[in-house]
Amino acid sequence: MNKIKIFVDGHVLDGKPQGTCSYIAGLYGALSKNENFEIYVATNNYESIIKYFGGNNNVKWVKLNSKSKYFRLAYELTMIERKIKPDFSHYQYITPLFKFGRWINTIHDLLFIDFPSNFPLKYRLINYLLFKISAIRSDVILTVSSYSKNRISKHFNIKENDIVVTPNAVDNILSFGEESIGFLENEKFFIYVSRIEPRKNQDLLARAFLMANIPLDTKLVLVGAKSLAYPLLDDLLKNDRIVHLEGISNENLVWLYKNAKASLYPSKCEGFGIPPLEAAILGCKSFCAKNTALTELSSFVDGTFNCGNIEEIKTIIELVIQDSNLEQASGKKIMDKFNWGNVASEFISAINKSASNHTL
Repeated sequence: MNKIKIFVDGHVLDGKPQGTCSYIAGLYGALSKNENFEIYVATNNYESIIKYFGGNNNVKWVKLNSKSKYFRLAYELTMIERKIKPDFSHYQYITPLFKFGRWINTIHDLLFIDFPSNFPLKYRLINYLLFKISAIRSDVILTVSSYSKNRISKHFNIKENDIVVTPNAVDNILSFGEESIGFLENEKFFIYVSRIEPRKNQDLLARAFLMANIPLDTKLVLVGAKSLAYPLLDDLLKNDRIVHLEGISNENLVWLYKNAKASLYPSKCEGFGIPPLEAAILGCKSFCAKNTALTELSSFVDGTFNCGNIEEIKTIIELVIQDSNLEQASGKKIMDKFNWGNVASEFISAINKSASNHTL
């Protein structure tokens, strides 16, 4: 039996950690264990391959020479496809200008369409067109939640049956050790892990935290890179009870989850939501907003709340401090559903179906 050859645009692996990065790393880390697949991943830096796949012989590096996304999409990826001649090429959101084979496209979300006020006009106009054309031209369309599946179907007029859900998994977090953060070692703190931007709602969480009737030596730790201007939060960060961390290691993150009083995730909208599950699987009490794709996590976390209700969030913070014996979410339940082995199986079924249709 000939191996199925897959080429992956892995340029996101060269950048800062984010959902699109962990998705590619997790999916192909699991798929590489299947000897029926031959995987080629394109990045600018070989170090990115080593970082995410180690010395896995079933993941072969393809060098990306350009760091320009325009050159990559208009020319370089197409040339790589023509040279490798894969059975499938896998992209996220935007596919190349020219098509010579079968494409897999993972569209994580279309939040910019449903929540336009959270995204710049230029971003919305350009990406609506590029995402839609890319989806229509793709042979296999994947997404990460039932919520996103519904929105892709609605906005791009694609049948839901033609969209396959391959959610992000969280079992990789268990492979890391833990390393403490010195100045927090003897502190009580809550944690919120996410990029720093208005859509993520850090300012409302910070205000709820500062209003809460809890010991004044308790801190709120915000973990994530600042991606957009956020003046409302800038003022709140001047309070020494609000701590901002970025660029920390996976080992630091594991330690934070394991030592936090609780993880809070008040985002206004999400296509999925990895941190609430990571927190719960590591034994940290986990609470998240009840909106968009986050509603699909309600049975896997310790509680949900209205992301715009500051009193509701304040009450949760006070309750966590008052009652350390709150019932916790089941890590096993999360592991059983959100693991990369399951995601790889769904992925294989999707491409086998496409391959079967292609030969009819």
